[in-house]
Amino acid sequence: MTCPLSDVDATPGHLTDLSTSGRRGRLGLCWAAIPAMVLGCGGDIARAVAISTSAASTGTGGGLSNGGGGGLDEASGCEDGLLNGAEVAIDCGGAECAPCPGGTACGSATDCISQLCVDGVCCDGACNGICFACGSDGVCAPASTGTDPHDDCAATDACSETTGLCGCNDGVQGTDERGVDCGGPCPLCGASETACTDGTDDDGDGTADCADPDCAVQVVCAAAVPDGWTGPAILYLGSAPPNCPANWGALLLDGQANVYGPEAACSACACGAPQGAECTLESTGSISLFATTDCSGAPQTHTLSAGCNDIPTSNALSFATAPAHSLGGSCVIGAGGVASIPPATSLSARVCAGASASTSDCGLCLPLPPGPFGKHPCVHRTGDVECPDTYPDRTVVFSGSLEDTRGCSDCACGEVNDGTCSGNTQIDKYDGCIEQTTGAPNPSDCRAVEGVQESIYLTVLDFMFDGWCEPSGGHPTGSVTGSEPTTVCCTE
Repeated sequence: MTCPLSDVDATPGHLTDLSTSGRRGRLGLCWAAIPAMVLGCGGDIARAVAISTSAASTGTGGGLSNGGGGGLDEASGCEDGLLNGAEVAIDCGGAECAPCPGGTACGSATDCISQLCVDGVCCDGACNGICFACGSDGVCAPASTGTDPHDDCAATDACSETTGLCGCNDGVQGTDERGVDCGGPCPLCGASETACTDGTDDDGDGTADCADPDCAVQVVCAAAVPDGWTGPAILYLGSAPPNCPANWGALLLDGQANVYGPEAACSACACGAPQGAECTLESTGSISLFATTDCSGAPQTHTLSAGCNDIPTSNALSFATAPAHSLGGSCVIGAGGVASIPPATSLSARVCAGASASTSDCGLCLPLPPGPFGKHPCVHRTGDVECPDTYPDRTVVFSGSLEDTRGCSDCACGEVNDGTCSGNTQIDKYDGCIEQTTGAPNPSDCRAVEGVQESIYLTVLDFMFDGWCEPSGGHPTGSVTGSEPTTVCCTE
């Protein structure tokens, strides 16, 4: 960028006070190194502003700063390499900074690019399957053998890293088991419930399915499917989805969920020097007449058009003139509005159904889904809708394509401001500007005058200063949205 005024120092980052160059109250600014600033070249001091895409100039972001001697902040709070402000990790998370990558500590889903905060870490998957946990690297994997990080197993049982299941439900005879998945920390071997979702007391102990302790690590209870919803089903969220498990073998839906598209990064708009403004006979100035010799006290002020202006009889002893304003013109858009669009992210989603279920005192008794599928049963419904109270954990799965409309609003330049014309003012003691006596340039400071004045003659000659235009636009627009939504609601 270059400043359109020749007497502004265009050195990047250099501020030039134009008050000594005959342009009262002007400030020139060029800052080529920061694209997210509005560069006010020749604007009023009150209009010399900087706009940061990350934060206002209060010390929390880039841009001009009022403190610290009037310097420029070189980095925002989200780019300073420190853990500060509302950040949950260094330079990410919280309400002000971009989401964090996988493996970063988090407090909520919005802190993570994946939109999944699991075990206090930004994770690559929902990781809500039996005996799965998110590691410090942000990767969902089977929990270590002998541990039970999410209390998925019975009180005396633990996870098996080899199978990704509770030891008493992995089809393998563990070290402390008397048989395959029985004895020791597991249910007694021998007569036991043979089918846990058939509604039958298979072992004759007076309990069946979800109410039978033999089924404790094989089933899960859920509320009845609400009216208007379909279920039960199970949901996977993560990278490449696995096949539907055998007891939930019906594939209902594949799609994308947790779609996230950061805002486009837009450069600030700027306007070039005005072009096409005119000084014409329609241009108007003004004159102030004073009853004192030093232009003090309350004046009589009259608007002047080019040519002869009759005014009421005045016994003024001094006067001062204000310039005529230029007419028309416009500014060419100088720069700004260019978008840098960060990549959008999403998770693969798969919904499976088809499990047999029985009715129990707790509602529906369902087989516990194995592996990376969540242990929480779900219901689903076409459209983007709110969840029922009994299935409150909401995920919207988009089976159609994603539409990315992110960009920047167009730059525009407002009307020309402060364009003025120079000229000459003559005061006449007769109507009709017959005999012009006292004269002064227009504009002028205080001038003495004698006698009675009844007319004033104004000539408009040329531009004194060609003004400026206010830029607008250059703001982030649009979003990333999915199509063909299905709302999947799960128990918590």
